Amino acid sequence: MSRIPRVLGQSQGHAVVMELTLPHQNKGRNVTMDNFFSDADLADKLLQRKTTIFGTVRRNKCFLPNEFLAKKKLKLNDSLFGFSDNKCILSYQWHKN
Repeated sequence: MSRIPRVLGQSQGHAVVMELTLPHQNKGRNVTMDNFFSDADLADKLLQRKTTIFGTVRRNKCFLPNEFLAKKKLKLNDSLFGFSDNKCILSYQWHKN
């Protein structure tokens, strides 16, 4: 793989996703990614190109609402949803801690 150029202020992960999805953008596709790549700014940029994302998110991301950062644990199989404009976030308790 050749070196992928970065835009100033853009993370390497953001640059990689934008480059690798280029042939699939503007076709109504969805990209699934892990928490290294998932980011609200990336989601917005891809959505402008008719591409959606689905992925896990690290708890330390600055775009997470406070309700999702609270120390209060969800019960087993409980869900917490958040909606904002064209974004949806879900927290799901799938195992006991």
